[in-house]
Amino acid sequence: MLMMEGSTGKDFCKAGGFPKLEVLIIASGVLEEWTELEEGALPRLKYLHFHSCSSLRMLPEGLQFVTTVEELVLLPLLDEHEERLKPDGGVENYKIRNIPKITFIPESVVASRFNENSSTPPAPATDEE
Repeated sequence: MLMMEGSTGKDFCKAGGFPKLEVLIIASGVLEEWTELEEGALPRLKYLHFHSCSSLRMLPEGLQFVTTVEELVLLPLLDEHEERLKPDGGVENYKIRNIPKITFIPESVVASRFNENSSTPPAPATDEE
């Protein structure tokens, strides 16, 4: 399932919802909150990917109960989220500590790489000898 711009994310995570869903990709620059994931929702979810969710303030409460998730991808991850998700004291780490594989690139790294690539192009080579 792919959720794009305009999806709220609030109502589809009731207990028993999407019993066969294994892959969920959320790509939304306007999604600010996914407030709750009820225990028993998404019982077969294996892969959860947040892409370009730059307005998302926090991961949903209840994510810790979706114990089938094998991989979580956060691209890019807001810098403040990186702090909150750290295994050594991040206030939201309890939501993801049961997920074996977590992949993310902090927003600041993405921005710096983008700035590097968009700098002035090199001067063309010349045949001076």
